[in-house]
Amino acid sequence: MAPDATPIGELEDGRVATVRGRVRRAIRAIEGPDGVDCVYYDRGDAEEDARPDLEAFWLEDDTGRVLIPAEFRVQGGDLTQQDHIDVIDADVQQVSARLTDLKREVRDAQTRDIQRFRKLRVEQDALKELATVLCCIRAQANGNVHGGKGTLESQAEFIRTRGEALHAEGHALRSIELALSIRQQVIAIGDEVVVEAAFREAPMPAGLGAMGGYRDRPTCLQARARAVGKPIQVTATTESHAAAVMEERARAEARANPKPRPPAPSGRSVSQPTSGASPAQIAGAVLLAAMVGFYLYLIM
Repeated sequence: MAPDATPIGELEDGRVATVRGRVRRAIRAIEGPDGVDCVYYDRGDAEEDARPDLEAFWLEDDTGRVLIPAEFRVQGGDLTQQDHIDVIDADVQQVSARLTDLKREVRDAQTRDIQRFRKLRVEQDALKELATVLCCIRAQANGNVHGGKGTLESQAEFIRTRGEALHAEGHALRSIELALSIRQQVIAIGDEVVVEAAFREAPMPAGLGAMGGYRDRPTCLQARARAVGKPIQVTATTESHAAAVMEERARAEARANPKPRPPAPSGRSVSQPTSGASPAQIAGAVLLAAMVGFYLYLIM
């Protein structure tokens, strides 16, 4: 039992509480990714009036069960635009601060420790790309294109491909996780969730097999809004089985159909490794690198 969670069997009519348990089918289920039965499925449609599909469900723990009607909101699935932008801005500040420190460290290491210098430059290049992706994510959240070049569709594809690569490389920033996961969110039957609500004894819905009129139906404990403006709140506590299915499917598709890096919408191109250079080209590149290094040494 989670801290501060009330056992369902101890709930009383009219009590506001937090409970924790497993999702069980009530009336019907939603067909989610790969046929997984869900009670909440947000496909991540971009339209402003798009709404997730949701169904009522039973929440069970070792002491009992309570009915959660299809009037709930999912924590993390209802971020406002400003919430999203605040998260992005915090990540941008974090990356910018590190880039500022790196500039000083690179300058100090340039003439003292060439191996450390090279390592720092690799980190610096990666963070510069990360900063570009964050700027694109922020622009996308505002319905704009970073740098004014390209389209929202090409920018979304750039965020997806580069965001997945950066996340896999260990840059697990909240902005990137939101950009990658906000497209689809699910709560599947069997998932563990926490529910914050008021709980009241009420007649069972007709769809649960209850017979008779409203006044004659058997009753059960049901979740209700805690107050005006405070709806039933559902928070997943474990990775959804359906989410795991989607992630594994995406990885399998990426392995089967690797994609080249698309150009950044701002017009900056992401560098790609080259091969097959001639000795003359290599010598020229070495000379150019030496000249650039000397120039940086003079101006830093």
